This record gives sequence, C-alpha cells and structure tokens, in this order.
Amino acid sequence: MSNDYEDILKDSLEFLGGKPVIDEEVIKYGPLALTVAPKHGKANTLLADHLFSPSIFLAERIERGLFSQCEGKTVLELGAGAALPSLLLSTVPHPPKLVVVTDHPDEVIFSNLRNNVTKNQDVVDPKCVLACHGFEWGADVTPLLQLLPADDTKHMGFDVLILSDLLHFDSFHDHLVKSITSLLKRSPDSRVHVAAGVYTKPDSDMVGGDVVIGEALNFAAYTFAPPILVTPLGALSVIIGAILASIFLKEQLGHLGRVGCTLCLLGSLIIVLHAPADVEINSVEEFLTFATRPAFTIYCVAVFVVSVAMIYYFSPKYGRTNPLVYISICSLVGSASVMAIKGFGIAVKLTLGGNNQFRSSTVYILGLATAGSAIVQMHYLNKALATFSTNVVSPLYYVGFSTATIVASIILFRGFNTDDPSKAVSLVTGFIVTCLGVNVLNLSRNSATPVDHPSQYALEDRTIRSRLSLQDQDPLLDDFERGASGDSVGLRTYNGDGDDASRVQHQS
Repeated sequence: MSNDYEDILKDSLEFLGGKPVIDEEVIKYGPLALTVAPKHGKANTLLADHLFSPSIFLAERIERGLFSQCEGKTVLELGAGAALPSLLLSTVPHPPKLVVVTDHPDEVIFSNLRNNVTKNQDVVDPKCVLACHGFEWGADVTPLLQLLPADDTKHMGFDVLILSDLLHFDSFHDHLVKSITSLLKRSPDSRVHVAAGVYTKPDSDMVGGDVVIGEALNFAAYTFAPPILVTPLGALSVIIGAILASIFLKEQLGHLGRVGCTLCLLGSLIIVLHAPADVEINSVEEFLTFATRPAFTIYCVAVFVVSVAMIYYFSPKYGRTNPLVYISICSLVGSASVMAIKGFGIAVKLTLGGNNQFRSSTVYILGLATAGSAIVQMHYLNKALATFSTNVVSPLYYVGFSTATIVASIILFRGFNTDDPSKAVSLVTGFIVTCLGVNVLNLSRNSATPVDHPSQYALEDRTIRSRLSLQDQDPLLDDFERGASGDSVGLRTYNGDGDDASRVQHQS
C-alpha cells in the first residue's frame, strides 16, 4: 500500500465548495427525519452540527440510481454526522443487507447519531439490518468487523464505505486511511465513495482581492457605459466560467455547451454593435432630475412594494419551493441597485474630473442606496443558490436581472437613447439571443443525466431541496454522453482490490 495518503484520496474526490446546507432542528429528506448535533463541544469542532453539501450530493446519487449496486451488500459510513446517505440507502427498494453508521464516540455527537437511527427504523427496508457504533479513526476496527454477518466474516471487510465531507481534517488523514484499509473488503467489487467540500481559507486574501478587483471593474463599467449595454454582457462571465472549468477542472463542455457559448457571443456582439451612447449627465443634480420623474418614481415604488410583499409574505410560504420568489427579489432590487450605482459612479467620475459632486447630499443618498440594495440582492441570491439547482438559478437570475435592469434604464433615461428604431430592435434581439445562449449553456451541464429514478420527495417547509447543481460538478456524468448506463456511472471510487490501495478507478 502506498504511504502517501494524499495521493490515495485526492483523485477520489468530486469537489463541492460552498457553505453548510442546513442546520435546522428537523431536517426532512424523503422518508427520513434527521437532526444535527447541538452546536457545542466536539460537535462544533468536528462539524457534526451541520448537514453539508456532500451529504446531499451522495443522497441525490442514491435517489437517482447513480450509486454503486449495493443490494445484498454490507455498507459502513465513517464520520456519518446526521447519516443522511447511509440511512437513505437502508430505505431503497433493493437495500444492502447491512448498513452501519459510525461517528466519533463523543457523547453529544453519537447520541444524535443514535437518535437518528432509532427514529428512522420504521422506514428501513425489512431486508436491511441497520446499526450504529461509535468509532474514532485509527482505532481498533474489530468491534465494527464483528457486526458483519457470519457469511462475511471470512472476508473481514465491508463491501462499501461512505466518506462524506471528511477530508478537511488534514492531520487525521493517516488515521482515516488506516481505518479505510482495515475496514474495506479486499475484493475487486469493494468501493469507497468519497465526496468532499472545502471550507478552509488558504487563499482567502487572494480570493478577496479578486472579488474587490472584479467589483471595481463592474462599478467602472456602469460609470462609463449605459446599463442597457453592461448588464446583458454579464453573459460573458458565464462563457469564461465554462471555458475555465473545461481547462482547469477538466469538465466536458460538450456540443450543447459550445452552442450555448456561441449564442452568448453572438448575442453580446449584436448588443455591442448596436449599443446606444451613454446619456450625457453633467452633475448629480441632473441625474436626480431623471430619477425624480413620475415614471421612474412609480417604478421605484413598485419595486419596493413588490419586494416587501415577496420578502414578508411569499418568501416564508413559497421560497423553498418556487425559485421565482427569491429571483424576483434579486432582480427587482438589483435593478434599483444598478441605477444607484450609475448615479454614484457619475458623481465619482465628475469629481475625479475636477467637478466635486460630494458637496451634494444626493451623492451620499445614492451611496447608501447602492450598499443597501446590493446587500438585499446578494442575500436573496445566496438563498436561491443554497435552495435550488444552479442550473435553475443561473438562467432565471440572468434573464430576470437583465430584464429588470433594462426596463429600469429605459424608464430612467426615457428610452434607448437612440433615434434609430432598428438599433432598438437589434438590442432586444441581441438580448434574446444571449438569454437563449445562457439557457443552452446551463442546460448542457445537466443534459447528460437521464433521470431513471426521478425524485419522489415532496418539498415542504423545513425540507431539503434536492440540489441537482451538485451534479454539475461531477465530470463522470459525462459518461452518459458516451453511452454508459446509469448503473455504470458513479463517484470516483477507491478500489479495495489487492494491496495497492492507491488505485482509483471508475465504477464498472
């Protein structure tokens, strides 16, 4: 066996970034009702007080029939936390014969795990034996191996091990690998499923700098160009993201992806070629004159009323089940934010040119409006991304935000700032083509995943939304494009055959 445990594990990963998915008192996923450990003691330091994205990812693969064939096999989950993947496996129509869930033997952590197992026993398939056991990585595995059925003891190992979000504790990797090699059956068919997220901040300064630079350039764009041009060109970031992902993350762009990128480029080109000149404004007070006209005042009041209704009435009732609730808040408030940015940017530009605009209170009002609306916009965009698939949120947000911003700009500046109707038509056409490109590009990320096992899980308040966006980050799903069947596609897996534990292969 290789002693370099980093090499063993790194190729077994599907990268899932992001924040904890949920930590509510009662978490419902299909037939399961789960809880996470209380937020104190080792439950907090060992991150057992959250349910993270990798657990949702594995649960989705089980739900969609993309997990390895586990019928009649023995399964053990290490560091189970709430034990979503392993408990869900025990409820499927063709379950394993034994599922063992383990976590640190700390009283708080293990008590929560044991409670999850106990209260979900009534939904476990009768053909499956479900057990839980306290286990610290690197410790003696004999008590766990003794849980195996009599006919499996000669092999001294489990067919399948599940590792959900366990790799961020670097100092424990050697103990983890020791436990894996001791628990996994030495068989060509044995598997370790590894899904992990990264929640450390090794390059936070660099990332923060990138964000600051990006926002500064975005601010400059709205300052020197009309919003009706800048906002639709945001689709270029989608293209760049897709290209960089294909280069650095080895994600397959695919035919649909290339078509989507081409449509985005064509639409952006049409917009650039027919974009009107920016409205000439020589003072903040002149901008205020535009903003206080009846039409734009009515628009701002409408945005405020609709946003308040969405936040306080529709969001609590329908926010978890309908993405348009959060997206509409982002789009409407975002359009107001862009107009405020435009006004504040004009003030900065004129001031840098020698015409100080910061003597006017209007500048500070615009600055506060920019900050406040941006905070609301980002808050509800993050809620949308945390609740729904990226494939749903991205195109809806692009279309909604761009449309609202264009409408706000037209109302504020009284039209397209052009006397040529053909340019106005071309602008709208370019925007529509770009919207189609964004939708096709996002569709391409999920088009290769036939759903042989569609979700039957109802979405209710305090119920987890299946995150299909996590499927986008699984390059193995591209095997479907090459004709692979659903049963042959899964996570990258750690092969337990023989002594060379560093061999990592696809399921076959």
